Formats: sequence, C-alpha cells, structure tokens
Amino acid sequence: GIFLLPGYRAAQQRLRDAVSRAVVDLIARIRESGATQVEAERWMEGQFAGGTLVGSADLVLRFATGEHTVIDLKWAGVKKYPEKLRNNRHLQLMIYAGLLQQAIGAWPRYAYYLLKDARLLAQDREVFAQAQICAPEQVESLPQLWKRFEITWDWRRRQLEDGRVELALEGIEADRDSLPPADGLSLEALSPAYNPFMTLVGWGGGQ
Repeated sequence: GIFLLPGYRAAQQRLRDAVSRAVVDLIARIRESGATQVEAERWMEGQFAGGTLVGSADLVLRFATGEHTVIDLKWAGVKKYPEKLRNNRHLQLMIYAGLLQQAIGAWPRYAYYLLKDARLLAQDREVFAQAQICAPEQVESLPQLWKRFEITWDWRRRQLEDGRVELALEGIEADRDSLPPADGLSLEALSPAYNPFMTLVGWGGGQ
C-alpha cells in the first residue's frame, strides 16, 4: 500500500523496525509465560443473550495446566488500553474470553499487546511477569463482566426497538436515557474518527 509510494521509504523502515522489535519481544514474553501452544487468529462462535456472536482472537495461548490466555494485538494505544483495563471496559477482550469459555469450559485470562510500543498490558502478572499492570480499583470476574455486557446490550436493544437512538457526540448533553443500568457496563465516549453516529447529524457533527 501507501508505504510503497515514493517518499515513504523512511516511514516504511520505521514500520519494519517497530514490527520486528515487537515480534521479538512478544515471542520472549510468550516463552517466559510457559505456554505450550500458541494459536493465531482462532475462530470462535458462541451465544449471548441476543443470539450468536462470532469472531477471531489474535492469539490464544494454552498452558500445560489446561488454562488459556487470549491476547488482543493493537498497533498503538498506551493511554487508551490501560484505561480500558482499569475501568473494566475491555469489551472486545471480554467477548473473546466469553466465546472461548463456551468452547473449552473454563474462563481464560487475557491481555493486550501494543505493537508500536512493544508493550504487554494485563490486570496482573499471574501469566506475564513483565506485563504493565493495569489493575482496576474494583476487580470483577469475567462472568460478572459478561453479565453486565448482556444487561447493557438489552438496555440499548429496548431503546432501539422504541425508535430511540442516542447521538453520542461532544456538545450533546446527556439525559437520563443516556445512563446505563446500575448493573450494566460503564460507557465510554467514542473517538469522532470512528463514531458511526456522525452520519446521522451530518459531516459537521451537528455543529
């Protein structure tokens, strides 16, 4: 793609260097963990309160004990992903873990790996001794978080069935319908660059 265009040779080399450094580091972290099997792009399918969920996890590690760990690879996000773990908002990781649990009968551990910074993020060091710890103030188990996810999904589903769509944009004041149930997941603001609601209010974001 773009890195093959004239004038992008330096950027291409920086990308190569970053990926090479990350691969070497990630392999070292996996070896240190004692994993006996590593599966890339594991396809998973399972059920939740709303029906069927499918997806592929970037890496799934298996250990001699029979335990598993899911690793989600991200290019960058040294502020974003630690905050997700600290605030129990790691929804994508949680869904991967839930689907894997349905396949293997046990809840796995999980972590993020940031390629650009060669950094492994986890809520503890039970699996990865060199991980950056991103521990929440209130630790919740994956089954608890999965239940919160289903409650939050049902809350939004009922709003949509009533024809109500919240425009989650800066400058629009939240009201009581913006608050998730007390036993649901806490919400986070979407980056305008990835916000699908922008098209509902025009390119100016409603300004």
